[in-house]
Amino acid sequence: MICYEWFTSHSDGLIEARVSSELATLDELQYFEKRLEIQLKQAGFLKPPEKATSMMRNLRNIFRRTNLTDQEVRSLHGVISALIRRDGAP
Repeated sequence: MICYEWFTSHSDGLIEARVSSELATLDELQYFEKRLEIQLKQAGFLKPPEKATSMMRNLRNIFRRTNLTDQEVRSLHGVISALIRRDGAP
């Protein structure tokens, strides 16, 4: 309880920013995860192939555990887009 009160009094607006966006829907998360998986495969990250499924499961668990907002998911899409453009892909 004390930690929560300290956090809320010292959050510098972080809580207010979180409240202004809705939580991402399952469809939004699944679309992001699929896009991430495609790009990770193209980048050669999901190797060896027999570990790709568990690697993606671990990443999905991370993103779903954090209760991302729709704005946060859009920001993550922006990160993927920036990395794609950096590598010269379409």
